[in-house]
Amino acid sequence: SSNLGPRGIYTQRSGARAVDRSLYKQGTSPFRMRAMQRIPPADFDPALEKRLVELWGKPPALYRALANHPAFVAAWTEFARAMRYDARTPRALRELVILRGAQLMRSEYEWAQHLPMARKAGVSEAQFRDLPGWKPSASFSEKEKGALAPGEAVTQGRVTDEVYAEAMRHFDHHD
Repeated sequence: SSNLGPRGIYTQRSGARAVDRSLYKQGTSPFRMRAMQRIPPADFDPALEKRLVELWGKPPALYRALANHPAFVAAWTEFARAMRYDARTPRALRELVILRGAQLMRSEYEWAQHLPMARKAGVSEAQFRDLPGWKPSASFSEKEKGALAPGEAVTQGRVTDEVYAEAMRHFDHHD
């Protein structure tokens, strides 16, 4: 059985509470989400709403909060589009780094938002399972580890020269 750590995020620490793995495999979130909306959702300008539907289908809840500032949500939309569709780094790899950051920060919201995206991008169940202990895991390629290391280091507040050098073995400044 899998272990879930604080707030239901995967961990390999001993003593973590177990959860029914079947929930995880069915694509549902294995943890409870708390209500977090503090900023009232706003309606979109009709042209922006059309653009959002083109790009994402139903826009994430975050976009409704950002819609309180129309220029900001419009800029954010195009930034997010470029990150998702124009980046050289594969989507699955970006999602792995995002999910690892969500684990480290114990961000249930981020995990819940990006888990379906990661699955759609092709992240494997073994990678989800092994993400907390990714360093020795055979579930990750050297390139994936080369992305996870600086992502983790940035989240923890310090990127060493060694971590940076290893990342540059796999990526350049355009990735």
